[in-house]
Amino acid sequence: LRWTGVIMTRSLLAALLALQAALGAAFRVVEYEDLDSPLRVIVGVPGSRVQQREYIQEMVKEHVAARSSSGSGALALDYAFISDEDDSFGLLFPKHVGDGALAVPSLRLMNTKTGDFMCPDWEIPARDFASELDRLVNEFIKWQGQTDEIESDADGVMMLHSKNLPSARLEHDNLLVMFYAPWCKYSQAMLPKFAAAKEQVARLVQEQVLPKDAAVGKVNVDEEGQLRRDFNISMFPSFRFLQAGAAPTNFRGQAETTTDLVAHFITAARGGQTVGTAREATAFTTAVAGLNKVLASDPDVEESSATVVLAVTSSSENALGPCPLVKAIQGKTTIATCVAPSLARQLVVDGLIPLFPSVPPPSPTLELKEGQVLVLTESNGLLASNVFSGSQDDLARWTMAATWPTVSRFDGSASQGDRIRNSPITTLILLAAEEQDFMFPEFKAALAATAAARRGHAHFLFADKSEPRIQGILGSAGATSTFPAAVFLSLSGEFEPIVLTQEDVNKEKMVRTLDSVLQLAEDGAPFSRSAGEL
Repeated sequence: LRWTGVIMTRSLLAALLALQAALGAAFRVVEYEDLDSPLRVIVGVPGSRVQQREYIQEMVKEHVAARSSSGSGALALDYAFISDEDDSFGLLFPKHVGDGALAVPSLRLMNTKTGDFMCPDWEIPARDFASELDRLVNEFIKWQGQTDEIESDADGVMMLHSKNLPSARLEHDNLLVMFYAPWCKYSQAMLPKFAAAKEQVARLVQEQVLPKDAAVGKVNVDEEGQLRRDFNISMFPSFRFLQAGAAPTNFRGQAETTTDLVAHFITAARGGQTVGTAREATAFTTAVAGLNKVLASDPDVEESSATVVLAVTSSSENALGPCPLVKAIQGKTTIATCVAPSLARQLVVDGLIPLFPSVPPPSPTLELKEGQVLVLTESNGLLASNVFSGSQDDLARWTMAATWPTVSRFDGSASQGDRIRNSPITTLILLAAEEQDFMFPEFKAALAATAAARRGHAHFLFADKSEPRIQGILGSAGATSTFPAAVFLSLSGEFEPIVLTQEDVNKEKMVRTLDSVLQLAEDGAPFSRSAGEL
């Protein structure tokens, strides 16, 4: 209603501005009862603390005198004071009365013609009052001069503010917004990358990888304090994905390059929805193909192809089923969706697998069932969980493990560390051996076989025994002299480190050891179907 009011009174506001321009802008301090201009600044002052009240009043008068002498602005503002003992004070400043009331001074900047108002909901220390008054008046004056019309910069990126953002959201159901500070060096470095992302987004819309209403825009947080607070922006730059009918969302994972931004946009705009028709299956397949192309075009991207996660379910709204889980793990290179059982095989076999050249076609007898989770990656191929049995934790562990390479080299990178720290999987197996040893492929194959048998119950890493960054791990486990060594570690401290060496580094021994430390049944983990079994 508030925004409709602004749109409906634009002609009235234009007439008001024209009249004030003809008469000359004026800034004046009046008695509260004598307020005349529709644009006004109400200052809440203490009624009983006379010295503080006079100090605040003097600062306001100096502010008004400076504005009047400089001729700044084209609007006429009336300033007036109201005591916190006045009966009307609580109507203007509800956060400054009652239990937990904020201390005065307080400010309310308002336009009685349009209903626009600004009323800071934080305490303003008296020492900061003059500068905060200047800042808020500047912001208010600029706001009153804005309309709902959308303008773009020289790169074609929409310049968004509080007046035109609602219009932008009406035009674009999928909107990527960058909140930046012009003085911030990280924002300055990101602006050209964001402009390049805009070009890629426009191309991907043409190729139907992104919806036709996808667009990008930017918000200068120095000029849009209210939007900064509304979207909880505390770091610059920050990104928000705005989608019709959904709450604003942050990006999961890094957003440091143009490729990061575009990949995030694809997964956010096309993932997380339910594929229930052949047309929707085609749109999802096109999005995955586009995501693969974007990732493969950047040699600096760690993952050169997408990770696809599918929940086979006819009830995407079931809070205890797999659909909410796969939506929650969606990120930069992970695109997830829910798919009806009747379409699952067609989507996977005819649509998705051909997009991954190294993944062999599945068995002709492949049958996908209600309640399964499927993970398709270039490194692991197609993996499928058992039918969901109600253990959300087990399913989460299996799904996250299936999205990573079955066995990974320990590289000490931040991304690998973050992946392990943020995972629900708390056990790690590290194989340390001399990679030049002719037996090393056999040791690594044993680790891979263990990983396939117990997917989702440990992180499986390997490294050369001389790798400097694993020496602390080997030392803490007492594995410094005999190799190969498989070190079992609990990241949550549930058991002491265990070391298997030499002939004990085999699948049977490692599986038994892992089952023992996790107190699993002898027949293995609840999610253990391998790609070969498919």
